[in-house]
Amino acid sequence: MKKLPKLPGQEKRYRLPGTPPPYDKQKSLWSINYGLKGMALGVAVSFGYFYYYEDYYSPKIIAAVTVLGYFVGWAVGNFMYSDKSKE
Repeated sequence: MKKLPKLPGQEKRYRLPGTPPPYDKQKSLWSINYGLKGMALGVAVSFGYFYYYEDYYSPKIIAAVTVLGYFVGWAVGNFMYSDKSKE
């Protein structure tokens, strides 16, 4: 039986079940960048809050806001990412 030629982009659309999607380094760097920006913003907001509204710095809250800022930034980065190679 003769194999049919693949259409452009077909190798990207069809994968065997159970195989992981191809690794996208550019998307990974993009989302890490937004994660670090979110982490820095979370630390800045927590220090600003403690400086203006509280008399002490709570390390647990600063750590929690830092982790939360990273994950929120990561989610925003994944949402805002657009693949320029497909255009």
